[in-house]
Amino acid sequence: MTWASGQKLHRDRYEIKQDLRQENFAITYLAEDRDAKEVVIKTLDSNLLNQLSNEDRDRLKSGFADESRKLAICKHPNIARKCYRAPR
Repeated sequence: MTWASGQKLHRDRYEIKQDLRQENFAITYLAEDRDAKEVVIKTLDSNLLNQLSNEDRDRLKSGFADESRKLAICKHPNIARKCYRAPR
């Protein structure tokens, strides 16, 4: 599943503005929150995930979760502080 420009997420908390980058099994989007602040949302591409074996899919999801936990503790003005959990 990919998200389209204008699509609202997380109970209309975020609105997708554009697709910034698609890499391997993840898509990065530019979005805007309710306060009109720009945020970046990265999610796994479920269409591509479905092409993997269960073992590979679980390993990729685990790595993605590890990356998000590491980013959550980073404090830098160029690292987005808000995030959206990708659907399972």
